[in-house]
Amino acid sequence: MEYRERVYKFGSHGGLIGVLTEPAGDAFSRMDSSRPAIVVSNIGLHHRPGPNRLWVEFARRMAGQGFNTLRFDSSGLGDSAIRRDTLSDIERHTQDLREAVDFVLLKTQLSQVALLGLCSGVDSAHAVAAEDTRISHAFFLDGYHYDTSRHLFNTRFLKLIQPRYYARGLRRLFLRIPAKSGANTDDEILTREYPTREKMRDDIDTMLARGVRLYFGFTGGWAYYYSYKNQFFEMLPDGESLREKIKLTMFPNADHLFTGVELKAKLYQSIEKFLITVADQHDMDSVA
Repeated sequence: MEYRERVYKFGSHGGLIGVLTEPAGDAFSRMDSSRPAIVVSNIGLHHRPGPNRLWVEFARRMAGQGFNTLRFDSSGLGDSAIRRDTLSDIERHTQDLREAVDFVLLKTQLSQVALLGLCSGVDSAHAVAAEDTRISHAFFLDGYHYDTSRHLFNTRFLKLIQPRYYARGLRRLFLRIPAKSGANTDDEILTREYPTREKMRDDIDTMLARGVRLYFGFTGGWAYYYSYKNQFFEMLPDGESLREKIKLTMFPNADHLFTGVELKAKLYQSIEKFLITVADQHDMDSVA
């Protein structure tokens, strides 16, 4: 076994619970003070293992490569206590993540952190990476999206020539399945607010100017929001100038939560390569 795991309680309100996975055995010799600790942000209402134990397996794999990884429950989720405050969801999760960064650096005696977020977990990871000088890497998986003309064509027109689009409609008609009604905002338990395109671009420039290495990944399971590889560069002001500055990876065969052993392995390999190999920063490959 090349890892060891310990449970910790931390945070300004003393209520955050996390698991720190550290290298052990032969992997301990691969530790390097120049490598960042990794902190994994929550995904929606999932607690620290992540969907299908996505982050458990990731943390243990990375320990084998000499990395320390903290996965924790945001306040009010899993084993972590609720914060007694008036903060919004994103403010609360961002505060939790800041305190997780403080904790893991103190515990590991390292100086830098790599943040990893998937879906709504990108919100707090983005906010912290944009302001914290200790962040060296940021991984944003199926995070923010903005419509482009091509994306709207892909999602609104092309579906009209797909037989399955009509098959669903006929099935609903014959089985008398009611159409989905609009969501009642009073019932929402998790909300997201995207930054404007301009704010998003400004934040990216700020992070790049500080030397943060940025990784943006998108899955085929998120095609309703992100439907082609170059959408990223077309959805932001002067996005073309980012091509040689960020890492963009597509996982076309993966669902949104990377369900399946092979899909997880491809995600882990891609993240690991980006963390370890400097030259990979400019490698804009697509993962099949």
